[in-house]
Parts: sequence; C-alpha cells; structure tokens
Amino acid sequence: MNTPPEHLSCEAGFPKVLCWVILGSLALLLISPMAWALDINQASEAELDSLKGMGPALSAKVLTARAQGPFLNWQDVMQRVSGLRQAKAQQFSEQGLTVQGLPFNKATASSRQQVAAVTKPSHTQPLQPRPQQVVGSGGGERKRTPSESPSCWA
Repeated sequence: MNTPPEHLSCEAGFPKVLCWVILGSLALLLISPMAWALDINQASEAELDSLKGMGPALSAKVLTARAQGPFLNWQDVMQRVSGLRQAKAQQFSEQGLTVQGLPFNKATASSRQQVAAVTKPSHTQPLQPRPQQVVGSGGGERKRTPSESPSCWA
C-alpha cells in the first residue's frame, strides 16, 4: 500500500545506473563549496564569525566597512578592511566566502595590484603652465601662446 508512485521510481523507464548517476551528481552538488557559498555582502555577523580565522574583531571591521557600501570585489575588501590581506582572503574563499558571487583568485588580485602600482602617477605636484615666448623682431613683436607652433609664423 505504501509504494511510491510509478513515475517516481527508478524502474519507471530509467535504468538503475542512470538513476544512481543522477543521485550521485545531486549529492556532489550539495556538498561542493560553491553550493554553500557565503557572500560577504549578504553575510550576518554570526555567519562571518563561523569562518575559521575570522573572529569577532575582524567580522566587526568587515561589517563597518560594508556599512559604507557593498564590496565590489576582493581587492576592494582588502583595501577597506584592515587585517584582511591575500592570505586571509584565500583562507576565507576556500571556506566558501565570496564577493559578488566570485571566489578569491590570487593571480587576479596580485596582477591588479601591479597594474595599480604602474598606472599611479609618480609626481604629486600639479603641472605648471609653460611660459609664453616672444615671437618676431622689431616693433611687431607679440607673444606666442603654447598652442601655437613656430611653423605658423613666416
């Protein structure tokens, strides 16, 4: 009397091997880290504290920084949260923590740091305007602006 409906059993047109493959795939999906991913922009204090290595002090820093606005990527997290650098980001990512649904990628993070260092200007003083030059001789002298080139004058 308590038999499952025919359309739900493995014998209803599915070979047993295929049935086990489907069940095994579902089991792997449920235990994979990405299935249990925790986004840093959505996580509560308790969820952050549950990560090994986070602790209450670091989770408080994360929540304080997040209150200013959501984190855009792992680089943004590492810049805004003191005490959270590449090693910690890798450790938390391995435990399922993500930023905008993405795990930490050490190669991407280090290449972004290198690009930022290369593109940062080396000077901090504003550029000074070039002095004007006197053009011509005799009574018809006038000042040439920096945008005018010498080839314009005959």
